[in-house]
Amino acid sequence: MKKVLLTILIGCMTFYTSAQGIEGEFNLGFTTGDLKDNLGLEFNVKVGYLWEVAPKFSLGPLIGLSYIIANNGATFFGDSLGSTISAAGRYDLSETVYLGGDMGYGHISAGEGTGGIYYRPVIGFKVGEQLSIIASYSSVNLNEGKNSSFIRVDNGNTLNTIQIGLSFRKQKVKLNSR
Repeated sequence: MKKVLLTILIGCMTFYTSAQGIEGEFNLGFTTGDLKDNLGLEFNVKVGYLWEVAPKFSLGPLIGLSYIIANNGATFFGDSLGSTISAAGRYDLSETVYLGGDMGYGHISAGEGTGGIYYRPVIGFKVGEQLSIIASYSSVNLNEGKNSSFIRVDNGNTLNTIQIGLSFRKQKVKLNSR
């Protein structure tokens, strides 16, 4: 599955149109789901490169790093580092609002250090030419055991977070030639 995700990401990178650009995010999240008693506040940074593949629709790879603080008394889970690699899509509903989603693979170092399927729906509100306020929900299915396949989504805990953050998008400007 990792090879399939890598192939998808490389395929996304082959698109070329005039509207393309770097996207960066900083998010603050609160843990919910199976691990809410063990893990609390999450800080994450994401960086990607999005191509406009159709009017109002952008697609591209996105990677992220997270730092998750353990709740008091959590002995098995200490503070944890996480990472994600995903394909990201963004659709402009209007000049100021967009919807998006990320799908890929996520990993955390907490517990036994496992990972699995990662997804994240996003809604963004543009407050400037390059700045947006975003709200999202992310989920990583964490596998139990060393020999389990991350394709099975019912075999482990899930790390879910509700996030709010800022997104910066720097788009290239196409120069007109005479």
